[in-house]
Amino acid sequence: MRFIVWFAFAPLVVPSAALGASLQQAAVDAAVRAARADLNVPGIELAVWRNGKIEAVSVDGVRAQGSNDKVRPNDPFSIGSITKSLSSALAARLVEEGKLRWDSTIGEVLGKSISGLRPEYEDVTLEDLLCHQGGIVPQLERSALPSIMVQGSPAGRHLAAASAALSAPPSAQPRTQMIYSNPGYLVAAAMMEQAAGQSWEDLVRENVIEPLKLNSSGFGPPPSGVRGHMTAPDGSLTPLDPASPQADNPSFLTPAGRVSMNMADLARFAGDQLDGVSGTGALLKPATYQRIHTEHLRHAQLGWGGGPDGGFDNSGSNGRWLAYVRAIPAKHVVISVAINAVRHPEADEDRLAALAEQLAAQLPQ
Repeated sequence: MRFIVWFAFAPLVVPSAALGASLQQAAVDAAVRAARADLNVPGIELAVWRNGKIEAVSVDGVRAQGSNDKVRPNDPFSIGSITKSLSSALAARLVEEGKLRWDSTIGEVLGKSISGLRPEYEDVTLEDLLCHQGGIVPQLERSALPSIMVQGSPAGRHLAAASAALSAPPSAQPRTQMIYSNPGYLVAAAMMEQAAGQSWEDLVRENVIEPLKLNSSGFGPPPSGVRGHMTAPDGSLTPLDPASPQADNPSFLTPAGRVSMNMADLARFAGDQLDGVSGTGALLKPATYQRIHTEHLRHAQLGWGGGPDGGFDNSGSNGRWLAYVRAIPAKHVVISVAINAVRHPEADEDRLAALAEQLAAQLPQ
């Protein structure tokens, strides 16, 4: 999760016509080319959603280092921890259906399924988990992974991961600190699965991906097309086969960070959230969108980070990919962007965020 910051940067040199009611494709393409050159990565993809439709899609570079195969406008990229925003939307659907409540507790939902549940977690709520205030450890110990990976189903792996997280001492007293936690989202996923009787993967497909027609979505790295890259200490890049264990995080982390989609679909998803804040979203009730985008400690919303302009954003990376999405209510615009290699994680993320701000600055209020 990224929290919105403001950047100082030189303005884009764009045709004067691009400063009108919409962005011109040439201006978007120029900005995307410049960003890829600055980042020195093989490929980049960006989409602009505005007022209910995709206004521009731009790509530059190649699908894999050393290849002549160009990135195509509909190529999926891994979105990493932006997946948590989909988990939040799924939780909201289940709350609206009455299968869970925002204040459903871990003890209430999972108490009979997890024998090692520590008492400190019993009263932690679904909402606490989604805004990273459950006190759950940031990452699981490596020693817990073998018992998780031998489980035969996605739901079994999520429950095993939740059990490992909930048997570890808290990182903080719940609701006193915001501690970013991948395992916290696995606990939330296990709660959703327990309440609905389906795997997180089936639930998110039926309740978020299909209703919003996010047709490019998949779990794990894209099986074909763009490749993620491993960056060596000397800066060289190695494209990764999506079937390789090195290509992504372990499969049990899917609810926290293993979805892929193209940038137009990511922008559509965030666009529905932006519509929802103004009362016209398609997926959820208006009050539910407001609940998702209410800020808690350190500007954490439910699956998003909040900003001073009333907007929200998120980012995700597994070290092989990096994605960023930014929603700006004043201009009713969403900009999503992803790259297929990461050289300097924080600086690269800052550059993508600055790219989004640069393009948004070309639009009128």
